[in-house]
Amino acid sequence: MKRLEKKIEEEVSQSQAGFRRNRGTRDQIFNLRMIIEKCRESNTELHLGYIDYTKAFDCVSHHKMIETLKKYNCHFKIINLIKNLYQNQVAAVRTENGNTEWLQVKRGVRQGCILSPALFSLYTESIMRDVEAEDTEDKYSAIKLNGNPITELRYADDTALLSKTTEGLNELMQNVKKFSQNKNLLLNAKKTKVMDSDKSPASSILIDNEALENVTHFNYLGANIEADGKITPDIRKRLAIATSKLKSMMNIWKSQSTPLKMRILKSCIFPVATYGCETWTLTKKDVEKIDAFEMKCYRKILRIPWTARRPNQSILQELGMKERQLLKNIKQLKLKYFGHVVRHNNLEKLCLEGAVEGRRGRGRPRRRWTQDISDWLGFSVREASILAQDRDGFRSAVWEATSYKDPP
Repeated sequence: MKRLEKKIEEEVSQSQAGFRRNRGTRDQIFNLRMIIEKCRESNTELHLGYIDYTKAFDCVSHHKMIETLKKYNCHFKIINLIKNLYQNQVAAVRTENGNTEWLQVKRGVRQGCILSPALFSLYTESIMRDVEAEDTEDKYSAIKLNGNPITELRYADDTALLSKTTEGLNELMQNVKKFSQNKNLLLNAKKTKVMDSDKSPASSILIDNEALENVTHFNYLGANIEADGKITPDIRKRLAIATSKLKSMMNIWKSQSTPLKMRILKSCIFPVATYGCETWTLTKKDVEKIDAFEMKCYRKILRIPWTARRPNQSILQELGMKERQLLKNIKQLKLKYFGHVVRHNNLEKLCLEGAVEGRRGRGRPRRRWTQDISDWLGFSVREASILAQDRDGFRSAVWEATSYKDPP
């Protein structure tokens, strides 16, 4: 497994964040949101295609998977081990009338096998390399950050395609479809969506003579991505899901003590509300909604009806707290993520610091992701980037920025 992981780090591009050390869904959500933010600032068109495969993991051809391993010069012992694992597989279906005849299994990676994610990553990487090889004379009209072209963001089989033109996105989409079919992976036209930024003309793309639906928002890796780049709808969605989770817990903790309820709240409810918060750009109204949600949770724990006119401070005092915790947690998570990004030379850092060519429009610019960082720390983003190289120093700065301060 370690040898395969090493091969993945060598061969698989930065655009694939799935099944890799120190990377996760938040990274691709962050990358996509930063690209949308920068394209909007520079008045650059952005067209997105969200690919959905039909049972991707179950359609991997065993023969083509072995060929892919050979293509990437994997050690012959590893190839032989995997070949022995997958060759001559048979399966039968158990029915009410007994088992069916034994059938040969020639497709699909093994469910639950620790090798499967690595094999799938290499398999899909070969598809995207074939797609990139077709990009002559910038046919895909790639989004460029500091001159570096970006045409796709992947997490396992969840793929987002990016282009500056509808023609480029169409060319990219058709080639992904073609080379995926060559590897036995089929696009699901009904679930594959197209999104255009609010400053771009609408795209019209056909897959298998079926027009892809054009949407203004899309649930990408659990986060609500808006065509206009706004974060508020995603925050509202996370708080709504967390509220639903809170209601489902009410029957469980009716007879529990308040300290235990608080532990459940912090371990089961708050993480649902803060999923992807590292990628948020907070407005004043967003902060108010987050604070209101937190106080609603505390009132539920103490069984205080919404009609009771009790000030928030008295509720916090009853719980032995000096201040609200949820916004503080969000600030800490976002600041720590900023430090993580600037310390590594990867795609996330490029999306954070890179620039998209274009001209800024008139009027007041929308709040940037980095403005939260400078506002909370009390100094510039450039100074924060330098300080982040010193982990202990940056950790102290984060603690100082988010710690409780007694009112004057």
